[in-house]
Amino acid sequence: MAVNRYMLGERIYESRKKRKLTQSDLAEIVGISNTYLSHIENGSKNMSMDTFIDIVNALGVTPDELLMDSVRSVD
Repeated sequence: MAVNRYMLGERIYESRKKRKLTQSDLAEIVGISNTYLSHIENGSKNMSMDTFIDIVNALGVTPDELLMDSVRSVD
């Protein structure tokens, strides 16, 4: 299984917007740079499990909500 970073980033972006948070707001809460968060949201960078959990907690969502439609099997 592989995670589709682009779909995951889009879900993070949508959740952030729904909560009316700027990238700067979320990056500060999570303890990462705005640039790194931007790369995560546009799917160009992977993140650690710790960062993923920090984002989940900051957004008040479940991991499933962010991973929905972003896990694909690799054959």
